[in-house]
Amino acid sequence: NNHAEFIAGTKPLDRSSALRLRLSSPSGQAMVSFEALSNRSYTLQSTTLLGVAEWQREADFPPGETNFIAQVPVQTTIGNRFFRLVTPQLEP
Repeated sequence: NNHAEFIAGTKPLDRSSALRLRLSSPSGQAMVSFEALSNRSYTLQSTTLLGVAEWQREADFPPGETNFIAQVPVQTTIGNRFFRLVTPQLEP
């Protein structure tokens, strides 16, 4: 909805404007990354089972002065994992 787009800093009429997580493995280390917008905070969460398990906090990203690429290393020994990004950052 428009409110969620506003909170995320995306533009509802621009298909290329989206809050996306990317999974990559530079140098063999699995990483989750996303483009963090200035003046916005985020919480990255993960779970091993959708719909049943609770989401676990992986990392918090406080607001920055400029846009930046946020990266979090991912353990590959856990098996299947699902990730989601929440903005604004969740309370501890």
